[in-house]
Amino acid sequence: MKQLFISPQKRGSGDGSTPENAICGLPNSVFAARGIDEAVELHLLPGEYALEETLVLDERDSGTSFVGHDAVVTGGKPLTDWHDAGEGIVWTKVPAEARFTQFFVNGERREWTRYPEEGILFPGGSPAQSDGWANDVSGLSGEELANRLLYFKPEDLPENLYRPEDIEFVVLQFWMEARLCLEKWNRATGEALMKSGSWRPLTWSYGYYLENVREGLTAPGRWYHDRRENRLYYHLGEGERIGSIRAAYPVLRTLIEVKPSAGQKAENLSFEGITFSVTDGHPGGSSYHSVQAELNAPVAVRMSSTAQSVVRRCAFSNLGAWALWLKRGCGCIAVERCAFTSCGAGAVRIGEAERPKDPSGQTEFIRFANNRIADCGAFYLGSAGVWIGQSGHNTVAHNEISGPLQWAVSVGWNWQVFPLNYSRANRIEKNYVHDLGTGILGTHGALYVLGVSPETVVEGNRVENVHGSKYWGAGEGIILDNSCSGITVQNNLVRNAHAGGWGCNFDCFGNVIRNNIFAYGTSYQLTRYGDAPSKDPPPPNGEIFSQNIVLWENGPLFKEKDWPSYSTFWDYNLYWNPNAPVTFMGRSLEEWNALGLDIHSAVADPGFADPQNGDFTLGPDSPALRIGFEPFSLEDAGILPESGRSSAEEQDGTDPRD
Repeated sequence: MKQLFISPQKRGSGDGSTPENAICGLPNSVFAARGIDEAVELHLLPGEYALEETLVLDERDSGTSFVGHDAVVTGGKPLTDWHDAGEGIVWTKVPAEARFTQFFVNGERREWTRYPEEGILFPGGSPAQSDGWANDVSGLSGEELANRLLYFKPEDLPENLYRPEDIEFVVLQFWMEARLCLEKWNRATGEALMKSGSWRPLTWSYGYYLENVREGLTAPGRWYHDRRENRLYYHLGEGERIGSIRAAYPVLRTLIEVKPSAGQKAENLSFEGITFSVTDGHPGGSSYHSVQAELNAPVAVRMSSTAQSVVRRCAFSNLGAWALWLKRGCGCIAVERCAFTSCGAGAVRIGEAERPKDPSGQTEFIRFANNRIADCGAFYLGSAGVWIGQSGHNTVAHNEISGPLQWAVSVGWNWQVFPLNYSRANRIEKNYVHDLGTGILGTHGALYVLGVSPETVVEGNRVENVHGSKYWGAGEGIILDNSCSGITVQNNLVRNAHAGGWGCNFDCFGNVIRNNIFAYGTSYQLTRYGDAPSKDPPPPNGEIFSQNIVLWENGPLFKEKDWPSYSTFWDYNLYWNPNAPVTFMGRSLEEWNALGLDIHSAVADPGFADPQNGDFTLGPDSPALRIGFEPFSLEDAGILPESGRSSAEEQDGTDPRD
């Protein structure tokens, strides 16, 4: 294998640490490697590789390994020449064409100024006497206008907001947010018309706040971009001085893209030991919204039609949106031992939201194992840590996931039964998910499956401390959503989830939920939600809920007070609440049995060793054993030590189809 050395400097240092013949710059090294007719190792020597434009790789780069040695690939541009504006605020000039949403100081993300500084504002009602102002000034009506029109209470906002054209309105629409720019507003009637709209009416929201607001510079550690004066203002944080800040803003949304020619594949690529840092979060234009999971946001490293490749021991940090996307036509790629921290959206997207028209467009056999995801969803509030769509035979195993995310793992992505999609045989196993939903949107559900997904298994995961939003609720442990079928959920522990351990949509069928422990939900423990079946009698649900232990101290067992259909198999479960009698939607166990449910189940203390502190060891005489519960250990949930190897790692990038 040919080895080449790359330096971020123009020439060697002369002290022997950098070879004199080292190639300068990352793009130059790629061009040099393409002229070598064998596999090439490109060693990135210590330093910062600042890209002026996205580095595009293709089939000609097959067989190339990028090996980092304290190397940082960045899309950042340094900001210097700071001036004192008084009261802890400094400013510097930025290029007139610069329009960015991210800013970093001393290697850390800094937040935009915001109004109000904390909390949210609540929308106003429809103005009493607007005389159709928004319709008159826009020429719009109906849904198109409703998606762009925000009603506000005039008294909520400062009377003379500085440069309203610089502001982004962040409208909270339950599990996602819309980021919208103002076109015109009527302060008297409380109507704000946005330049473009969200996917649903802006009345379908519970609150909003403003970002990039000059009035918010009173908060230390926040920044404001005055786009008319081309100045960036920053309120110094605690302990910072004007001469000690090392600041940067992003000039790129994507650092590296693997994009082979039509009909071609890039194969045997490797990225190891590289830090990818500083990209922008805004997709461009005058607004942003996504129906779910922030799939319209930019991505730092994108691959399509790539196979037999590895991303190992890399760090993705201080990124504006998504870190990594394995797009259409990717297969047999391992992402392992990486750290994803302070990403504006999620860590990795696998597949695409739309069903590929041709099987060759499938993305499959991706392994995402032994990675850490922390403090992601820092800018796009409705993000998933790991998102899998229209993709099968993937493994998400032994990862640690925490922070302000809507979902730790979201898999499936199909709202209907037919046509059948490519989501099948995915395994979500042995992950440690904890302290999730710490942002303003909370978490919808930690582990989330959507749509028909035959042979998909959610197994052996430890999920703890899942927070909901105080404004709209949610915060469940494991959710099977619209049309889920063919899924097995077993041997999982969910503890301290705001909205309980497990929930499913009414139209799920053919799933098996067995041998799980659902403990200490805050509001309730279990739920079957969604639109009630419209047929009379309602169709059977077809779930098998069996051999599970449900333990709680607060709230009811079920969120619902009744179900439209009891045609589901619930039996051989154990329920226990030490503080109150156990009832089933107000019914005794005997009355519940009369509906055909839990006939062989029991209400009894399972006898865990110390469940309040996370020890769910069962004694030999536990009543749980009599209902068929099989004890399981979660000591290996989460990242394995280097000496340990998960079953997912055994393939080591080889094609399981061979």
